[in-house]
Amino acid sequence: MDFNASRRAEVQATANAGIVPEMLYPELFPRDHDFILVAGDLNYRLNLSYEEAVSQTQRGELGELLRHDQLATELKNPHTPWKGFLALTPNHVPTYRFDIGTDTYDTSEKHRVPSFTDRICIWAKRPAALRRVCVDEHVALMRVRSSDHKPVRALLRLPIQVEVPEEKEKVLASLRQKVAGLGLDRAASSKVSLDATLLDFGQLQFHQCGEVRTVVLTNTGDSVAVVRVLRQKPQQNEAEDGAWTRVSPLEFAVLPGESQEVRIETAIDPRCMGWLSRWRPYKGNGRVAISAMLLFAVRNGPVQAVDCRAVLLPSVFANSLENISMLGALPCMAAYQAKMDDKTLLQSLRPQIPKELWYLADAVQRQPLMKDLFAATLDVDSDVCHAIMAHLDTTAAPLPAEGEPGSFNVYCVCECVLAFLKNLQEPVVPYSMYTQALAAGRAKGKAPLAFIAQLPNAHANVWIYMVSLLNYLLRPAHVQHNRLTPSLLAYVFSAAMIVRPVADQGLTSARLLQGGGVDQQVRQQLHQEREDAKDLVEYFLTAAPTYMQ
Repeated sequence: MDFNASRRAEVQATANAGIVPEMLYPELFPRDHDFILVAGDLNYRLNLSYEEAVSQTQRGELGELLRHDQLATELKNPHTPWKGFLALTPNHVPTYRFDIGTDTYDTSEKHRVPSFTDRICIWAKRPAALRRVCVDEHVALMRVRSSDHKPVRALLRLPIQVEVPEEKEKVLASLRQKVAGLGLDRAASSKVSLDATLLDFGQLQFHQCGEVRTVVLTNTGDSVAVVRVLRQKPQQNEAEDGAWTRVSPLEFAVLPGESQEVRIETAIDPRCMGWLSRWRPYKGNGRVAISAMLLFAVRNGPVQAVDCRAVLLPSVFANSLENISMLGALPCMAAYQAKMDDKTLLQSLRPQIPKELWYLADAVQRQPLMKDLFAATLDVDSDVCHAIMAHLDTTAAPLPAEGEPGSFNVYCVCECVLAFLKNLQEPVVPYSMYTQALAAGRAKGKAPLAFIAQLPNAHANVWIYMVSLLNYLLRPAHVQHNRLTPSLLAYVFSAAMIVRPVADQGLTSARLLQGGGVDQQVRQQLHQEREDAKDLVEYFLTAAPTYMQ
């Protein structure tokens, strides 16, 4: 159906008459309209045998037939292209397939199953409007025998919004009165005060974040203060970019004499703090002063600043594989405090696998029979996870074994493995190779092996090591107890090791808000990408092909 045909015809008519519109509006996508009605042979069938469908139809068991309706199942799928649509429920017998010229269901040798293929679906931009649709008639025209389908007819009443000039003027007058009462007509005199201009968050580390401070803004003027909180961009020092702060709310309005509390929380995200990759060990720099200048901008009023400061300590979490591989035998904290010239550092021998990842994997492989490893979340204690991370940053030794003093819950260890992989500054599969990874997952055959051979050495080593750990957990003697499957582990670890490029993530968020069917296309694309990534990991968790044996 061409939703824009009438618009183009109108434009063409005015052009032929010598009238050139001042602006030709862009064509609308289907979901840019208030309602979408889809009616036709949608070809959804009943998941029944011919005999069952005919028998239930003859007995008038429509409810039982609809339990096996493919369209009803499709509408429940979160990735369906019919997202947001409502299908009218048939109150008539199946309209397909009849012998032409009769009211008898298909008697040919194919015996096509009677089905509700001829359907009517409705979508509304506002869900509330969809609930107000009235169905006055919905029938099948059984007397029509010129086709192998029986046509379906519906009479609907749709709630359409129209402008009522008198009511519009009343609303505008009421709004003007409220604006004057709140002082918005005197907004040029907005005045505010802050209860703090300096916030010190102390020492921060990846696993010691979440510190919260509050600033109270008070409206001291006689009009409403409309405020927006911004971060000032630093001139030179990237550590002053403030990407480690999370502010809520970012925009708000405060009435005269009232106050608003603004919450400022810390969070270390390596993908928002690019300068972290240039903070390297053995440079005698065991801590970095970071800051953020938050600007409270008042519309038609002053701009006030809050200076946020903290000291960041290094961690193997939210770090890069290249930096972690340089730590050698020293724990992270000690390696960053130490000094060593580049030549000596390059000549020193370093393990191919980060020792911290080995410590975590070693703790997991000691208990391979535990149920739902990497899948259970009920036993994950965030305080225990933080203690494990602190141990890895300060101690160059394996985690204590079960039963030893200071031992850790294995499910918390599993959570730390995933946290290590998910928060690498560059994922195990580098961003630049994301598309290649998906292609290898789709192609299968020898493509996954060829892809892994192209990974940088440090990344390839981690991939192979993690796959080896997962295959150990999937040994027949272990899966009888731990209930793990290749598909489950592939789903969990593909999300940790194959991450969508950061730049694409921002574009994706914008496209999801675009509407007009674009959002559905993006969801389908994201779903397919996750499936391709899962297939790539699962390839290495199943029986080896004959050419690999």
